[in-house]
Amino acid sequence: MSKRYDLREAVKEKTPNVVACKMIEAIQRKENPLRLSIGSDYNDDVISIQELFFIFTGEDHPRDGLALGSTNIFEKSGNVREDISSTAFAVITGNLMQRLFIDSFDEVPRIGPLLAANFNSKLKVDSITGFVKMDLPDLEIQEGEQYPDFGIHDKYVEYGEPAKHGGIVRITAETIHFDQTGQIVTRIQELAVRLATRQEWEDIGKVFDGFFDDDNTKGVYFPSGSVQDLYSSGNNNLVTGASSNISLTNGTDTIRTSRNQFLSILDDSEDQFPILHAPDTILAGDTDGDVLNVLMNSAGDPGSANLRLNILSSPRHKYTVLTSPLVDYHRSNTTGVEANAWLMGQFKKQFERKVIFPLRTWIKRGGDTDDGMNKDIEFTFKASIKERIYARAKEWVVKNKGEA
Repeated sequence: MSKRYDLREAVKEKTPNVVACKMIEAIQRKENPLRLSIGSDYNDDVISIQELFFIFTGEDHPRDGLALGSTNIFEKSGNVREDISSTAFAVITGNLMQRLFIDSFDEVPRIGPLLAANFNSKLKVDSITGFVKMDLPDLEIQEGEQYPDFGIHDKYVEYGEPAKHGGIVRITAETIHFDQTGQIVTRIQELAVRLATRQEWEDIGKVFDGFFDDDNTKGVYFPSGSVQDLYSSGNNNLVTGASSNISLTNGTDTIRTSRNQFLSILDDSEDQFPILHAPDTILAGDTDGDVLNVLMNSAGDPGSANLRLNILSSPRHKYTVLTSPLVDYHRSNTTGVEANAWLMGQFKKQFERKVIFPLRTWIKRGGDTDDGMNKDIEFTFKASIKERIYARAKEWVVKNKGEA
């Protein structure tokens, strides 16, 4: 006897709720979870939407109107349990779709989560208060004297309201009748991939401040509430030069020059003291990955004719290298990202991600809705995300324009 009929009998004996709980446990287990089938071959690890509908309602496909002349396996002693059964069908199918969506979302290779610290917010606009640096000599306290005030001052940056992104997948009566589970799987996977890719595209574009030139209201840095170009010569966080792109010929000198640029960034005290930096991350294009690997791991300097000692092999130059094809995409398609641009610094000290809604999914039964009545929508799956990266400072990441 196949699993299909075993489950039907289990539902009749144990009630739909009990079987539904067991199936949810199977969906959520780490090893070999129950998942949606992309074909009609039933086995221990996969199940189709049509099969689920059959298990929990006892029917081969959704009915139009009254089920006159049909026999429902859940009618016992005049007590119809169809409401419970159809609810269980939606819950189980929803859990399967949510697991599929989240797994597909997580499978997209992304570096955006590494580029900013999370900042949960319930406000449309947040004013993040900062500190004015005190002169170092002023921190000296004589015996019996009052400690200097190091409190919060009127220095702040502003985080606006992020845009919301998401999509919907609807399952119709025909989807179940013709057993189009594979198409639903493909749609959910595509929605997950597109949403993750879109978020990654924005994250990388934001840390480059790439959208500022197209529309400055889309900038990432709002000191005192007014948008400002994040990377500029005035902020001392922009490296330019005729040979500042990443290559085997001049890569070691380029990375060293970029690191040394931090020496020009001073604090906002009257004495203008240097800030103690320890840049630990490089963000570059996917096309730079192989070159950076050689630069970071060669004993000799690849740009030197006599292979002098590679300065990047010293403990001072230990970086996490992050690369993405979306960096290359922005270089070609976004005005504010130059053709060979790359970044160096401590990203989580400079950027925060304002999270209004993290990734969320919903399931809505269609039977009692207008869509269910008018369009034969059995239920709807929805996913959305609302978050965006903003800059809280300007001194912790340096942009190298990478001019050829």
